[in-house]
Order: sequence, then structure tokens, then C-alpha cells
Amino acid sequence: MAMQLHFVSQDTHNRGAITALGHHPCRREILTGHQDGVIKWWESETGRLLMTSSEHQGWVTHFVFWHEAKLLLSSSNDGSIVAWSAAATVLDRIQVGSSVYCMAGLGRWQKLACGTRCGLRAVRLSDGKGTARVLDSPANLTVAADEHGAAGVVCCMASNDSRLYTGGYGGKLAIYDVSSPAGEPDVSLLHCNPRAHDAGITCLALPTDERSTWLLTGSFDRTVRLWSREGQPLQRLGNFLSGVTGLCYVPRVHAAWALSGACSPVLIDLRSGESVSEFVDVFSDPVEATRHRLQLLAYLPELGQVVASTSRRQLLVWKFVASGCLTALRCLHPVESLAYTRKAPMLIFSGVADGSVMKWERLQSSHFIYSCEKFPLPGTAKNLAVPSVVRQRPRRALHGGPVPPGGSGGGGGGGGTPRRPVTAPGDLGGTRGQRESSRRSVPRQAGDERPGRNVAITRAVFVEERDLLVLACEDGRVYVWGFDKTGASALQGAPGPSPDEATAHSLKRFAVLLSEAELRSLMKTFRDNGEDRDSVTNRVAGFVCKSTLCAHTACVSAIAVVGPDGDDGTTYLVSGGWDRRLCVWRLEEGALHDTFLDTAPATPYGEQEVACDGVIMDMAFSPKRREFAYAASDGAVRVRAFRPCGPEMELVATLTGHEDEATCVRWHGVTERWVTASQDGTVRVWSEDGSSCERVLVMPGAVGALCIDELSGCIVVGVQNTLRVFDAENFTQVQVNTGHSDCVRSIIHIPERGQYVSAGWDRTVRVWNAYHRGRAGPSRDNCSTTPTLQRGTPSQAGAASPHAVTPNRAPPPHLVIP
Repeated sequence: MAMQLHFVSQDTHNRGAITALGHHPCRREILTGHQDGVIKWWESETGRLLMTSSEHQGWVTHFVFWHEAKLLLSSSNDGSIVAWSAAATVLDRIQVGSSVYCMAGLGRWQKLACGTRCGLRAVRLSDGKGTARVLDSPANLTVAADEHGAAGVVCCMASNDSRLYTGGYGGKLAIYDVSSPAGEPDVSLLHCNPRAHDAGITCLALPTDERSTWLLTGSFDRTVRLWSREGQPLQRLGNFLSGVTGLCYVPRVHAAWALSGACSPVLIDLRSGESVSEFVDVFSDPVEATRHRLQLLAYLPELGQVVASTSRRQLLVWKFVASGCLTALRCLHPVESLAYTRKAPMLIFSGVADGSVMKWERLQSSHFIYSCEKFPLPGTAKNLAVPSVVRQRPRRALHGGPVPPGGSGGGGGGGGTPRRPVTAPGDLGGTRGQRESSRRSVPRQAGDERPGRNVAITRAVFVEERDLLVLACEDGRVYVWGFDKTGASALQGAPGPSPDEATAHSLKRFAVLLSEAELRSLMKTFRDNGEDRDSVTNRVAGFVCKSTLCAHTACVSAIAVVGPDGDDGTTYLVSGGWDRRLCVWRLEEGALHDTFLDTAPATPYGEQEVACDGVIMDMAFSPKRREFAYAASDGAVRVRAFRPCGPEMELVATLTGHEDEATCVRWHGVTERWVTASQDGTVRVWSEDGSSCERVLVMPGAVGALCIDELSGCIVVGVQNTLRVFDAENFTQVQVNTGHSDCVRSIIHIPERGQYVSAGWDRTVRVWNAYHRGRAGPSRDNCSTTPTLQRGTPSQAGAASPHAVTPNRAPPPHLVIP
């Protein structure tokens, strides 16, 4: 939603509740009116009290700003209207003769319309030039063709250049034309709905965008209604807790805010007419200051702020933040991994700590609302206690020798180890109930019976060419999911009109507007989109587990997909984990192809399949160089040439310099560089061949996630609970995204939508606006991008290992700090 709580002013007044909210754009100040006639002026950025004035004897009811004359007007139920100058001094005062509840300017502010107990009144305005008077004597507002009369309590109104909209306690909604020439009646009635609501209309707003203008009304009947500009009903939004007391539209986020006696507003997307409050995090974690009932609401367009008051006389201010969270998708467990598919309809997959996969799809009717479907992994029983995600450092026992087998253990690539079946295929298609029951069809592995086993999804990758979702799990398996081809074939073979007939039928309504040649061209376009139609059919058919890859003996924490090369049309999958082994799979077949094997003579017996001294934390593949890099807990990142045969995976480079666990590695396809991150709080950019470290970015905390912006080339870093975006050319921080309350574990970039998506241990998946050059300025808070000397990795006790980290190379001269 990109609206964040800016500040809260506690106990603004000790003698009366807040009865009106407004602002002074020239002074950039927020105003509060109170029951005893006091007006207080607050600084909009800090919430500091600047001035207090007492010019009214009754409740302050409304504020309105006259832009042409730069004057502020305030009204009260004592019947007075006061004009304030830009210096916050009183210029003029007038008595209307009846309680004034609301005000609005007519036309180009030649007159001021006032909603009173006796209907509409008019006050002539003067800009003060050549006269000391700003407000002339009041008079009844003359209305042409007012069959229902302007009498009655008018409690809310809004106007634009040509129309005046009013609402009253009788539930009447009236629309007036204010563009009458001189000598004609002040306004002429265009539309009147005497029963627009079942109770009094309490608030009114005029949402406007680049295409149209609507009318929003709130009432004591606990509904909000959307009307066209001409007053025709469009939507009715009900189910509010009590009467609607506040209403405003925020154009920066394309949503309306409504108050109905709760501690937080209800956010409404006007495009879909649905509440989107559960998909935004503006009010998801209320602090003590926002646990009181909200009463009044106002949007300040010049300041880009939303102001609200509470029953405890508090003043709350929200401010628009371009880098704020757009949508927050909530889960019941911590989220470890993310993936998405580019094909229509675009889907986002999140791997959760309870061993399930969440599929998210954004609705076409709203940019905030996502539908969700949950898929449990095969073999995860409902009665198993799912532990929290392992957050501590792996046990040192993993560094010293082979890990005792805890699963099915896979065959290696040499050493006389025989091959064994490594897949547990299961046709898990069908209905949801069948998918739940089919979990028993996967053979249990050793150790599955113990309660509380680890089942978190550590990594997720979607393979576009094969329509497969690959999931790495803590239980030592790799799960391959795909769309139900059987169900898709059944849908495609279902009886119905042919694509040409359906297209021709849907285009009949365009025949009046298009010529025969244009219509034929449009039909051809629809036929050419057959691939998109097949993609939609696959997604409607269902999502099933194709196979389970079992070869690792410990948690699988890294996977990388290697696309076909030349004549070899096979798609390979490389996996690594806490057993320090590398496995190569044929993805289409779901079969183990080979494992890494160190053929060096000095390799100790039993460690031929060990690829590094520490557990493997992350992995990335470079399509250009046909190389893959894997980060390990010993602080090093190793780059190997990919070969389907394990013994042929030659070590190309070892990237050393991190002083703690290397947690992330990515191939930067824009600049063609390797980028690594570590728990030591640094991000390092390496040359293409990995021979030298070209830049070190120092972060204010440990790095848990890394992503490369495919369009701008920016480096997106997840530092604890914050996303930091760095320019790839000058390495300056250009954007900061805050909103997570726990560590960020995964980040992906969706270039088709210009968005970043992040997931973390706070059980949320959050969507952000991606950085675009020229939109945001550099930000360097708590972060250093100064190149530093590479520091050596502390030596480890014990015998030398064939995979030991090589000594650090000397940095280039231009990186040395004197």
C-alpha cells in the first residue's frame, strides 16, 4: 500500500475531543479543531505543537483552504466562519446565523457554500484586494428547479469546478450545477436521491483519477456506496461494524479509507469494490498508540498524508512512501523460499516452514488481492509437529567428516558405490482430497517416523521450459512439481466450440466498429495466442507432485537449473546441501545422473564425494560461462565448470574473502560478474572469471538474501529485516524497503510487473515497487559502500583438506585504502 505510520501525537487536548481535521498547505501544518472551540496547529513532519488559538465559541466543525487567496476558513456550530491568513492571523469573521457543519467553494470561489441546520447558505468571498473584508454578508443559496428543496441538515459536501455534491442526515444525496452565469441562480439541481442511504449520510468524498470521477458516501446505516459522477449507483459496500464516521480517497495508492468504529480503517479498492485491508500491512501490527477507536479521517493532498483522530484525542498521521510495501501476503509459518512463473496467468510460489507450498495469483480486478492455494508436500502428515526453521549455525560435526546417513542416501559417482533407485514417483493428481490422501503413496524414508522432523522448503526454482517447480527441502529430498497434464488434456478435449468459432463469436460486437480486414487481423491475433490459452488451461487443471528426488543424506539447501546446451536437449538440476555433496539430476526423467567425485590423489578415503569443507548454503548458474558457483559455511564460494559427469566438474576459481558463512551467490547477467554475500555483513562483487574481488559493500548486518534486478542491474540485498537496493554502476544505495519484522530469507524480481517480492521469518510475503532510475535518490543510512581490503579467513585446526580455502589474493591497487 506504500502508506506508513509517520507519527502519533498523544493526548492533543485535555478539555475536549477532536471534532475537525484540516491542514494549511502554505505553512505545511496540520490543524485539529476541538469541542471547546480551540484550534491547534501541528508541524506536519514532526507532530510538534506550534500554536493554539480560540476564535470559536462552539465545536469546530470544518476546515477548507482557499488556494487562490491562500486563506484558511474554519467553521463552528456557533454559526461563525473565520478567515485565517498565511501567517495564521485572523483576517475576517462572519456570523451565518445557524450552525455550520461543512463548507465548499463554488465555481472559482466567488461564493462559499455552507451546509447548515436549515439547508444551504452562501457567503460571498473577496480576495481582500482594495477592501478589508474577505467574507461578505451571508444569504440563502438560490437553487433552480429544487423540487425537494435545499432544506434539512446538510452535514457533508464536496465540490469540483462545475458541481456541488451534498449529503444530509435525512439520507438525501443531491448534485448541483455551479457553473451558472452571472445573474442566474447560484446553483441548479441536477440530481436528487432522497433515499440514497437508509440513514443519515455522515461523510462524502470525490475520488478522481486520470480517467473518471466517482462519488463515495458513508452513512449511519453501516454502508459505503459508490456512485457515478451523475449520481447513479455503482456499488454497495456493507458489513461495517457500525456507522461510517470517516471517508477519504488516497489517489497515490488508488484506494479509499473508511472508518466504522474500529481501531483501524477499512481499505477499499474501487476497481473491484472489495476490502483489501487484509492484504496491506499499514495496520497489521498495531502499536499501543493505535489501539483506540478511530473517529475522524482526512486526506491532505498537498502533503500526501492521511490524518486520523482517536477516541483518546490522539492524532495519527500516515505518509506515502514510494518504497513502501504494496501488498503483504500472510502465512501461518515462516517463509523460506520464493519462485514465480512468467507465463500467463503469472503465479508466485512460496515455500513455507511447515513443508507446504503456497501458490499466489493476483486477481485481475485488483492489484492488491491475491488468491491462495496450499499444496502439502508428499509424506507430511497433519499430526506431525512442525518445528520452527533452523536459524542457528550448522553443527561443526558436518565439517569434520562424513555425515551419518539419515535418509535414503544416494549412490555416488565412484568409489565402487552401486547405483540405486533415487526417485519416488507418484501420480498425485486429482482432487484436493486425493492430493491429501496420496501423501501415503510416497515411500517413507529412514527417520520419517520421528515427530518434529524438518520439512521446511529451503529453495524454490521454477523451470519455464518444462513448467516444473523444483523444491529443495530440509528432509534431504528434492520435490519436482508440475501442472496436471492429464487434467489439462481432459479440459482441452472437452466438447465445445472450436477456438475459431469462439473467437468469431466474441468478436461479433466489434463488427460495427471495425472493417472486415481489421476484424480478420484481430481474429488472427487471437489464434496466435494459442500458447497463452494452453498455459491458462494447465493452471486451471491443477498442480501435482511429479517426482521426489532422494540422494542426499541431510538438508538440501541449494539447487541450480542447467538448461540444454547444443545438441544435448537435457535439462539438468544440480543440488547440494549439508552433506557437502553435489548431485546432478536429469530433470525431465526425475533420475539421478551422477554425483560430484574428487579424483585428486590426495583426497582422503571416504571424502571423494565431498565438494567443500562446510555445508553448502546456496548455488547459482552462469549460462554464459556454463559454470556454477556454490557458497559454503566455511566462507568460500567455489566455481566449477558444469559437466554432466561428476568427475569432470573442474574447479575454476575459489572466491575467498568472507570472514563468516557465505550465505548467497548470484550470477549478475547484466554486468557479467559473480556476486556473493555472507553473514559477516558484506556483499562482494567479483570479476567474471572469479580471479579478483572488484568491490566490497559493507552492510549494517548479516545478509540473508540476494537478488539481481534483471532490468536495471541493481543488486537487491536482504539485510536482516530490510531490503537495500544498490546501483550496479557506482554501487550507491538507491532504495531502502522496510516492513518485515524478522529476517528476510528470499527475494525475487518480477520484471514484467516492475516489482520485488520478498519473504521472511515474519510469516509474510511482501510485494514492493522495483527501483527505476530517476525515481528515487541515493540513500546511505547505516550502510557503507567504501571498498575495503580483503581480510584473511581464520585458519582451521586439523589436517589440510583438498578443498581448503586458498590464501587471499592481493586486491587491485585502486581498491587499497591507505
